[in-house]
Amino acid sequence: MSQIQQTFKTRAEALRFVQDWRYPFKERTFYNFCDKHKLVEPGGKTIKLCNLIAALWAEYPPIPQSSDQAQAEIDARRSAKLDLEEKELKVEKLRRADDHVKNLEKQVAENRQQLAGLLLYFYHTVKYHLGKCAPVVVASLGVEASRSTEVAVAIEEHLDRAMNEIAQNKKQLQIEIVDDEKVD
Repeated sequence: MSQIQQTFKTRAEALRFVQDWRYPFKERTFYNFCDKHKLVEPGGKTIKLCNLIAALWAEYPPIPQSSDQAQAEIDARRSAKLDLEEKELKVEKLRRADDHVKNLEKQVAENRQQLAGLLLYFYHTVKYHLGKCAPVVVASLGVEASRSTEVAVAIEEHLDRAMNEIAQNKKQLQIEIVDDEKVD
């Protein structure tokens, strides 16, 4: 039997032939292709090679290539692959930079919490010691000892105003964060 008269017994056999020639078919798409082009012989499952090639060339015409054109195509693929690798590296670099920024933001938030805790601790410590030393201050001023509570309350009010002024200050405290890590 000559090559052109060859017949495939099943669509699966024809699919293997087509895939060997590097046509981009999966099983379902090839079966749909066969139905579209009416390649399956009536009364059976066979497909003639000549009909299959004609249908393939109708949808995927062969492109003659000179050696220069083939080399240009190889170069274009290589260039596209290098471009893709370069873009993937840029994406990875941006992802690492984004992770680094998120880490720095987390550190800033933690530092703000620690600073707020320290200020609160400072406030309560000063308030406690003012209450303890109020009688001594009152005695050194020559005021009656019964007025020590009144003096302590007055000092605490001034301290409260000072702390509120600090808390409501619209100016941001500028802290320089030195980043020792270099993101490549």
